[in-house]
Amino acid sequence: DSQDKGIGDIRVVLLLLDLRARYPNRVHFIIGNRDCNKLRLASELSDEAINDETVAKDKGFPYWVPADKRVTPEEGLAKDGKT
Repeated sequence: DSQDKGIGDIRVVLLLLDLRARYPNRVHFIIGNRDCNKLRLASELSDEAINDETVAKDKGFPYWVPADKRVTPEEGLAKDGKT
């Protein structure tokens, strides 16, 4: 989350990269939650994942929705008239 904070974004990233190059054992980068979610998106939207019966019938997500209100992807698409 070092970007999108203002006019010095490129300068900050270059400084971080320089520090990492000079002190590789002391500077570590940690991926942010938004970046991690973006990495997952391509695999979750792949034809293989979308057509996987196990995924279509999975009621485990999203975890922040109460369990009694969750629907499977298959149910959600049917409700929206997409199947």
